[in-house]
Amino acid sequence: GMDAVRAAIRGLGGEVLMTSEYGKGTNAQIRLPLTLAIMAALLVEADDRPFAIPLDRIERTVRLADHTVRSVAGSRMLVMRDGVLPIVDAAERYGGSPVADAEYAVVVRGSTGSLAVTVTTLFGQRELVTRPLPPEVAENSALSGAAVMSDGQIALIIDCDALETATHLVTA
Repeated sequence: GMDAVRAAIRGLGGEVLMTSEYGKGTNAQIRLPLTLAIMAALLVEADDRPFAIPLDRIERTVRLADHTVRSVAGSRMLVMRDGVLPIVDAAERYGGSPVADAEYAVVVRGSTGSLAVTVTTLFGQRELVTRPLPPEVAENSALSGAAVMSDGQIALIIDCDALETATHLVTA
């Protein structure tokens, strides 16, 4: 059991320290590098690629078929009861093909307002061990990091504030 834990922690660049004292018990310490963080996220899919959206930035998820999508000044907007939100196609924003038939939108909170990110699949909430992206990759990508999922795929973590900036540049 502990061999598997030790191998997993070493794979993340950390270490496991165990000390035992007869009659007092065993103390196990797990040390992880400061570059790692655990984050609660909603796993989604766009253009057959997994993405993670931080749960603390999500306002709600909606089925696009239940709402009206309009074009305003060449930009797609999601019409909701409480207002109109700019739409960001996650597949297109991250280098894939635009998805005209995305089934869902995740309404996220940016630094100055909300926007809708369209995705094809909602997988559900997960606790992810995240790693930062190299600065040269993260700088203009609207991504805040990545996480290795249990099946070995890499889920890129969407940076809601950077998405918002890119959207306002397009719709302004």
